Amino acid sequence: MNGTSTINGRHHQAPSSPILVLEPVNDTFAIKSLELAEHARVKIGRQTGVATAPHPSNGYFDSKVLSRVHAEVWSESSKVYIRDLKSSNGTFLNGRRLCPENTESEHFELNQNDSLEFGIDIMDENGA
Repeated sequence: MNGTSTINGRHHQAPSSPILVLEPVNDTFAIKSLELAEHARVKIGRQTGVATAPHPSNGYFDSKVLSRVHAEVWSESSKVYIRDLKSSNGTFLNGRRLCPENTESEHFELNQNDSLEFGIDIMDENGA
């Protein structure tokens, strides 16, 4: 594929920004594809109101394991980076936590097919 497509007879250039695709491991949300424009920071976090309502094009989720502002992802010089923003339940890259609880991490480069997990499952005293 050459990175272009034709729609209704017009030639369109494929997006030049990287796309972060977030897929659920347990059907808790629909797949999200987030375009990462150069130097624009995309926040990952928990829904707290109308402005942060989950949508396929944003990084907000209806999840109790996420902090309000959990992490951020961005593109710089054709590379994609992630940083944990002092979350309680952690951000995990390929199974490794980026930083201790309530500590801001350094930035980490993301590569194609990396596994990202935001938060850890927590149980209440009834096992729910």
